Amino acid sequence: MSLTSYSKLIECSQEIDVGMPVWPGNLDFSRCIFRNYEEHGYFTENYSMPAGTGTHIDSPGHMIKGGRLIHSLTLEELICPGVVIDVTSKCDENPDYELSIEDLEAHELIHGRIPKGALVCMKTGWGRKFKDPKAYININPNESHPICSLGAMHFPGFSNTLARFLCEQREISGIGIDTLSLDKGLATSFDVHITILGNDKYQIENMYLEDTPPSGFTFISMPLRVKDAAEMSTRVMAIVN
Repeated sequence: MSLTSYSKLIECSQEIDVGMPVWPGNLDFSRCIFRNYEEHGYFTENYSMPAGTGTHIDSPGHMIKGGRLIHSLTLEELICPGVVIDVTSKCDENPDYELSIEDLEAHELIHGRIPKGALVCMKTGWGRKFKDPKAYININPNESHPICSLGAMHFPGFSNTLARFLCEQREISGIGIDTLSLDKGLATSFDVHITILGNDKYQIENMYLEDTPPSGFTFISMPLRVKDAAEMSTRVMAIVN
């Protein structure tokens, strides 16, 4: 596909800003003015943030010792066919919903088989909540949880059964989601992470998928190419043919 022949460009990443949602216990994003116009004649800042801030990509090395890291991901993987499976209505009814093989089959019945090398994304509607960290993270402090000391988080994610199926039967490049994690908030282990990254794929979290079509487009993800980084914030866009 020629990058000059597209009909539409769609933003699929969230803005990085002070006060944005972060994984509970992680450092917040912060910024500090280093030089200003009045004193120095130009403007520059220093930023402090975890590598996995905002819309970000996890390399296999995020969970798998010896796995590939961000600088090793290829352009062919990062520029790939896009698929978005919309289960917003199900997630509105059940914040702990897991994307299933049945959801995939229903999607393929309408839009065709998932293309080889695709980035397959779960659209939950959570991206609309991103500017409200409390609603986005959705912690119940009255529920104990082994992963989050602040309480149990409630947001949707992939089922591990589907994650395994996508790796073994659809030869994907990776998966993505518009929530804080590919594993649902109530998950007590990172099974989906381990399945995807253990199969040498990548994954993207905190996406914005409200305007993205279900199929027939190309995803482009451009993380900073920091050597030996396991995670990195990324700008993601969809190019509609």
